[in-house]
Amino acid sequence: MFYSGLLMVHAISMFAALLLFVASELLLIRARRGLASSAKTALRTSRIAGVLIMIGLLCGVVLFFIGGWTFTPWLIASLVLIAALVVVDHQLLRPWQVRADLILLGSASSADVIRLARDSRALLGRLSSIALFALVAAVMILKPKFVV
Repeated sequence: MFYSGLLMVHAISMFAALLLFVASELLLIRARRGLASSAKTALRTSRIAGVLIMIGLLCGVVLFFIGGWTFTPWLIASLVLIAALVVVDHQLLRPWQVRADLILLGSASSADVIRLARDSRALLGRLSSIALFALVAAVMILKPKFVV
């Protein structure tokens, strides 16, 4: 009972985080027109997704230990993808988020918001993160058998 409840929290929090990241990206498309409110909402949405990821990861770690899992090939593949996600986050997204916070904290001009929303390096990071996150989810759901 506890295991299945924890698994449900893990799955729902991770799925909700993925949906929020996609929603955030859609909001940033609106922000390309200079709408500061859309950019601010996108950042808040991403932060909520980050909290959901932490909840999901914590549940995943607990599930690993109480479920008696071993380091199967699919789990190792997932961990490698998660490591890549962390690298993308730190290299491409964190610097952009710091700049975005500073710009949007004050009275951002329309031109500032447009530049922020159209930052191609950040866009690459955000889309890469969404793709990696979806790939991790697919590997964890499908649990493919890798030839070693």
